[in-house]
Amino acid sequence: MTKIKFLLEDIKENFVSKIKKGEIFCAVVIAFAITLILEMLGRRSILDGISFLFESPLFFLYNMLIVLVTLSLAFFMRKRFFGFALVALFWIAIGVTNFITQSMRILPLTSIDFANVTLNLLIVYIGVLGVVFLVAGSIAAITAFFFIYRKFPKQHEYGLLRALVTVFLLSAVMIAFSAFAMPVVAEAEDEPMNINEAYEKYGFAASFTRTFVDKGLHEPENYSENYIKSILPSSRFSEKTDVPNIIFVQLESFFDAKYISGVSYSSDPCPVFTHMKESCISGFVSVPSVGAGTVNTEFEVLSGMNIDFFGLGEYPYQSVLREKSCESAASVLHSYGLTSTAIHNYEGTFYNRNTVYANLGFDTFIPVEFMTNTEKNSIGWVKDKAVLPYIEKTLEKTGNRDFVFCVTVQSHGRYPVDSEISRDITVKGTDERLKAEYEYYINEIHEVDMFIGALVSYLESYDEPVVLVLYGDHLPCLTGLESDSLNKGTVFTTEYVIWSNYGLDGEDKDIEAYQLSSYLFELLQINGGVMPLCHSEYAGKENYEKISELFQYDILFGQNYSSAKCESTSLSFGTDEITVTSVNMVGNILYVHGSGFNEYSTVYSGGFARNTEYVSPTILRATGIGISADMQTEVKQVGADGFRYN
Repeated sequence: MTKIKFLLEDIKENFVSKIKKGEIFCAVVIAFAITLILEMLGRRSILDGISFLFESPLFFLYNMLIVLVTLSLAFFMRKRFFGFALVALFWIAIGVTNFITQSMRILPLTSIDFANVTLNLLIVYIGVLGVVFLVAGSIAAITAFFFIYRKFPKQHEYGLLRALVTVFLLSAVMIAFSAFAMPVVAEAEDEPMNINEAYEKYGFAASFTRTFVDKGLHEPENYSENYIKSILPSSRFSEKTDVPNIIFVQLESFFDAKYISGVSYSSDPCPVFTHMKESCISGFVSVPSVGAGTVNTEFEVLSGMNIDFFGLGEYPYQSVLREKSCESAASVLHSYGLTSTAIHNYEGTFYNRNTVYANLGFDTFIPVEFMTNTEKNSIGWVKDKAVLPYIEKTLEKTGNRDFVFCVTVQSHGRYPVDSEISRDITVKGTDERLKAEYEYYINEIHEVDMFIGALVSYLESYDEPVVLVLYGDHLPCLTGLESDSLNKGTVFTTEYVIWSNYGLDGEDKDIEAYQLSSYLFELLQINGGVMPLCHSEYAGKENYEKISELFQYDILFGQNYSSAKCESTSLSFGTDEITVTSVNMVGNILYVHGSGFNEYSTVYSGGFARNTEYVSPTILRATGIGISADMQTEVKQVGADGFRYN
């Protein structure tokens, strides 16, 4: 026994010694383990993660090299094994976040998600208690790592030059491998695919890191002024001045849930939409995302551009359109005399809409910060009926025809699983643990359907010609909802309806989201901009995708040889003017009287924001140190994120 004990201790001592000396080997082993764990988490299956290793060994190795390069940064530290542990924890945390993100919205985690995280969104998805645990857990983790760092032993001096050489060589191997052994980037550019497909094919680490750097479109090989002008589509119709009012309503996570196989309902969740599909122009519309990604469907519909040609996981609203103007349905209809208004019952700064809408040619934007009497559902989203008064105000306020683009949020997830909440419509056929989730969603879209009915009822009696386009931005993030569980369509298709109050004729057909505006322009005989005309002329032809990509590059990143109408506007906010008519002090409270006030109105007195209480659309109460009725008083709309609109 004594000999065996000494032998085991000798083996242990030699093993630890070799590991300390062979730190690169140790990093390789850790990188392998991390990559395997990331794939298991990303694919939500241990077996699928292992299958990726054996079925796509080159892709697995590429992902492993990316992780290894990040681990190599630990060579700059004396406590290198602590550095390995820190980097490993970072990757595992990212992997777990991706796992949770996919459970909430199906789409994988991307770099842009970190820019979009707000306190309001966190509360909606994980609740106040979840936010508290998240903050407490983060503080505890930082404290624990600080304590562990102090206790961790130092390794032998590695040397700055040696560390630099190690990181450089590993990075060079990774880049060379990417360029020659596994042409990930080139293949992705030649074969557009949605983000879910890319993550599954290329792996999590490769795809996630690529979302940080892969932006925009690369210049096509045959891009030139002569070639662009030689393929420029011609106008299809003679100029027409009698264009009707046009209203687009993009419905959050809305689709006909009767397409879910094996599930039945106590009554039709969306009878109005069902009737409209049967009596109006309609069809399936392919969208670029599922469970989330609203803004990319919005971008495709407005611009006529295919998001697949952009960088992996890119949101143009977060990248190129923050600074660059782009031709859109709004700018095209501007040339026909229509005033363009965007309406959204959520925060106006989300996805930079407060800036991007100006670059898309809109005249006015009405976000939730300029709405009154809004009602929220049980998980905090403003109900869609809140936008109806603003559609009505927009049509009645302007002296000419209008283009109204409305984006709703009521049906957004994450859907609660509380079975005690009463429902008007009940669900049969689902797993018992999913029943509450499905019933919540079904009852939300039923309310949305009622909003659609109210909107149609109003438009039927409107004294000007109106065309209404309704469509879902993407399918909901319902547990178990996959293409195989649908008896019609796929998880990347929703439906559209085109209705009018004067009897517009047209053919039912299935289209892409970026073709929707083009199809409407064809029906109305509008010579829509470069992209709509491109779709009209080249759709179905062999070179369609390459020509579409050329025009997209030319408009947003090239020289605009196609002469697309790309002009920014001076965007105004809201429909009602916010005015201050009088102020008076009662004790230490300043009462501000005026018009256009709501819950987002903030009193500025003497140049400082004051604690403001909303009383009514005409009265605000404000308090603060040194506040006085003699000071200059203004009222400004301030969003939940602190953005000041005026």
